[in-house]
Amino acid sequence: MNSNIEEEIVDSYYQKRCRERIKWELKTPRRRDDGIWKMRLKKYLDEDKMHHLEYLSIEQLKKKILKLGGKETAYLISIYFVGEINIAEGIEKARNDDMGCILYFGNGIGYYHEGELGKNPPEFLMLNEVNDKN
Repeated sequence: MNSNIEEEIVDSYYQKRCRERIKWELKTPRRRDDGIWKMRLKKYLDEDKMHHLEYLSIEQLKKKILKLGGKETAYLISIYFVGEINIAEGIEKARNDDMGCILYFGNGIGYYHEGELGKNPPEFLMLNEVNDKN
């Protein structure tokens, strides 16, 4: 768990009205699972920062993220796993996550998987105002 990265993710991509609550839940041991549960739901995300992605292979998506300035190591937040992970492994885990999750690549670049399994479920590249190159 890296509370600094988690706070950066919440401040970058979530609606203002729910940021403080999610950050409080993430920092409170008894409520942490509630915060993680909320982070996987699209309804709390700032849709202005979400850019729908057409399906790309893991390698193509990795290249796009790196070109935008993302790092080789990602931070994954899902109900199944929270922590640092290799970018390709993180994308694969996200695509196999049936509940929705967030990957953060640093430098304002994130990825949201809506949590549907099957062929080409909804995926979004998330860019905050620091890095809005789409």
